[in-house]
Amino acid sequence: MKREHSIAGMSILLALLPTGSVVYMGGLCYPTHSSSIVCMGLVILFIGLYAACFVRTDRFRFALPDLFAGIVAIVAAGCYLKYPGLLSLGSLCLPVLYAGIRRVGKIYPFFLLCGTAITLVLLSLYGYLQYFRLLPSHSSYFPVTGPYHNPAVYAGVMAILQSVLAPYLGVAFRCRQGKGVVRGIIAAVLLAVPVLLLTEARAAWVALGVSVAYTFFYAYRYTCASFFRKYRRAILCAAPVILLSGGLVCYQLKPHSADGRLLIWKVSLRMIKEKPLTGFGINGFPANYMFYQARYLAAEGTAYERYLAGDTHLAFNEPVRITVEYGVGGILFYLLFVGWVLTFPAKRNVVSHTARTVLLTMLVWGLFAYPFRVFPVMAFSTVALACLANQCKPLRVFHRSFSRAFAAFLFLGSALLGCLGVSTMQAYYRLQALARQPAADVRELDTLRPLMKGEPAYGYICCLLPDRQKQDRLLKERLDAYIHMLPSPAAFVWKGDVHRRLKEYEEAEAAYKKASEMVPALQAARGRLTFLYHDLGREEEALRLAEELLTEKVKVYGFDTHALRLKLKKTFEGKLNNCFTKKSNAYEKK
Repeated sequence: MKREHSIAGMSILLALLPTGSVVYMGGLCYPTHSSSIVCMGLVILFIGLYAACFVRTDRFRFALPDLFAGIVAIVAAGCYLKYPGLLSLGSLCLPVLYAGIRRVGKIYPFFLLCGTAITLVLLSLYGYLQYFRLLPSHSSYFPVTGPYHNPAVYAGVMAILQSVLAPYLGVAFRCRQGKGVVRGIIAAVLLAVPVLLLTEARAAWVALGVSVAYTFFYAYRYTCASFFRKYRRAILCAAPVILLSGGLVCYQLKPHSADGRLLIWKVSLRMIKEKPLTGFGINGFPANYMFYQARYLAAEGTAYERYLAGDTHLAFNEPVRITVEYGVGGILFYLLFVGWVLTFPAKRNVVSHTARTVLLTMLVWGLFAYPFRVFPVMAFSTVALACLANQCKPLRVFHRSFSRAFAAFLFLGSALLGCLGVSTMQAYYRLQALARQPAADVRELDTLRPLMKGEPAYGYICCLLPDRQKQDRLLKERLDAYIHMLPSPAAFVWKGDVHRRLKEYEEAEAAYKKASEMVPALQAARGRLTFLYHDLGREEEALRLAEELLTEKVKVYGFDTHALRLKLKKTFEGKLNNCFTKKSNAYEKK
């Protein structure tokens, strides 16, 4: 196949990649999370097979980004081997995407721009339909989430897509060319901006603002440099004021959310101090954070921090997460990558500038969010890294024999991942079928373990089936395994209930207390502890907890809180002080 045709074919396939992030597929565990992985992963495998079979080249230009990509591929393989699941399998597909783009060596940006603009329009329309209640939201707490489970992911994907379009607009305006394409891109961006504001996702706003500023300065760098030299003092005085004002506005928009992130980072620093060199390993943050939060809140947390603390397994800061999991070596590697993105020389053209802008948006968003848990963001960043590597000066050029071996390796890798993907999807659908059968054989779940050990839904259903069948001994074992991978207050409450049914009251009390220590504002654990004390005859402790639960202010007063308070009043009728009952009624009216 001629080189021009192979480049055009690869460019068309890459244009299809963003549209996979819009698809919503039912029948999957966590469909808002899984749908984009399945659809985009399928496109990636086609890209790998296409690059291996239809791209003819006699040379491979090895550049510095290939070293970064190789290390990340090794880490992704380790993640999949330790915790197999759909996200880890999708992450393992990203090296195939990178290698396919590197093998073709060049893409036509027009196709990718069209695919990005179309995807941005579809995502925007999705958000408008949700806002006007013509489509359901995928969260009970937020009206606009797009095809994802919360607005933060939705806004992050839209910010990345707009950072793809912004550099082309900057070049087009400066050169005054491509009016038809420019108008279409402007229409897509203007359609997306109101939806992005409706999400109230400040991290995405900041990331997009940085990418737009970078694009503007790059497009008009000489004018900006002259302007800075002329008004340097005024700019240096005004810049801190503008940045502080913007930061205060973002903080005041959701102060509790910002303070909650600060609490997570404060606890994470204590984790880093404990294992600064080696870290906690793969999946170390979600597997350990809640225990450290419980320890911190019990020892030195303030009343406000105990009110803020929530059930989370995300660091909301990628440098912090990487340091917690991989120690000093991991954060140094991350900082080297950031330094390379910002400073490494590449050809000055719209492709390299767009790639750098996308990576910059991802890195800035990662200071306040979790891009490495959002597959579309990882996929777009991989495309950007590969395109930037194509623009860099090679460190070494390998010739025909290596190129053929590379093509064979890419083909085998794509085929193997395709087979794993088919098996994983079959396992997912089988898991869903078992979850709908209350009398299903629990042992059949063990056959799915090799493909789903790292999937939280698998661990949950492994506990759900024995719970339905009243197999408490087995349930206790499964809960221990589930808590080891993903500890949470809900899991400890569940564990406490099992111990209580087995008349292991000391273990039940310990489980309820641990759940309460993890998230002190969670009333479910203390409610169960109250009734446990009441059943055991420890009436004084039960009354103290009941009065505490009836009078404290809760984050969200929902049906569960209302039902708990009604049950408390009925159980301890006549034993509670009138003042506590009046305070409880006042809170319920609010």
